[in-house]
Amino acid sequence: MRPFFTKKSTLQKTTTHSNFTIKMIKHACDFFYTLTILLLMASCTSKTPDKNVLITKSWGLDMKATKKNADKDKVKEATGPLGELGNALLDLLIEEVDFTFRKDKTFNVTFLTLGKGEKTGKWSIEGNTLKLKILSEGIRKDTTSFNIIKLSENQLVLKENEKDAEKIYLKPKAKE
Repeated sequence: MRPFFTKKSTLQKTTTHSNFTIKMIKHACDFFYTLTILLLMASCTSKTPDKNVLITKSWGLDMKATKKNADKDKVKEATGPLGELGNALLDLLIEEVDFTFRKDKTFNVTFLTLGKGEKTGKWSIEGNTLKLKILSEGIRKDTTSFNIIKLSENQLVLKENEKDAEKIYLKPKAKE
């Protein structure tokens, strides 16, 4: 006896084709959903910028941040009996300090006190410590270490490794 349906009818062919198309669309949607999730996860795990790259520029003292965070008693002690006038003179002297860190790991610090002064040397970062190896006249080299409190595109905050050391607030210098 011959089965009732030996050949697939047009209805069966259309249904089979529709099921195949639906499965393909479902697999494509699953693939794009997974890809979207992976891309979102990759963009959310932002890589911390390299400190050696962030520090490589010219920095000047940020007097606004320094005053905002300064210990008022120490400022009064530093300006002495001149009060506001002493504070203004101190601002003028301090604002003329520039730090420049180069890609080749050299640095220079220029400052204006009673004339122009400059220190040069080599720098390195180890963890959260900035080490400055100052090249002096002759063969003597001094090394100074600072804790890096904050380092971003817009601010560098350092604190010398001494008990009563104040934080040094720096901001990028405008390109000349």
